[in-house]
Amino acid sequence: MKYSARDQKPKTAIIYTRVSTDEQADYGFSLAHQEDLLRKECARRGIHVVAHYKDEGYSAKDFKRPYFQQLLDYLKRHKKQIQYLFVTKWCRFSRNIENTILMNRELLSYGTRVITLDDGEESDNPANLLLTMLNMTLPEIDNRIRSRNTKSGILRALKEGYYPY
Repeated sequence: MKYSARDQKPKTAIIYTRVSTDEQADYGFSLAHQEDLLRKECARRGIHVVAHYKDEGYSAKDFKRPYFQQLLDYLKRHKKQIQYLFVTKWCRFSRNIENTILMNRELLSYGTRVITLDDGEESDNPANLLLTMLNMTLPEIDNRIRSRNTKSGILRALKEGYYPY
């Protein structure tokens, strides 16, 4: 029996947005901008957005973020019903490669695949895994570089007699 496009159940997604600081949440446009980009992309792909979760002022070093935890609870209750979790970039999802991989595995067990706007179109090409893994790793590398530069700057200031605050 053949099914037409009208007979197929629409694909569904949750969108997730995050900013790291309270200042970004209170005065920035990033959360609204992220949401707008994600809703437009889902509409372009014909994917129905069933929920939006946003964490304001939380780091992406781990997943102990209140609304991300609510998102997980939702997916557990609706196992195999939500095909996608859309985020603008991997750094909005996580900045730790090990946590990213483990959470990705958990989400896949619920039938949900993480999609970022950087990923491009969905494909079953196995070679895309390499690019995805690279994109997942970049936020942690960025954090490590920033940390090293900050420590170097503090040490340099101390050597020059300044007290960085």
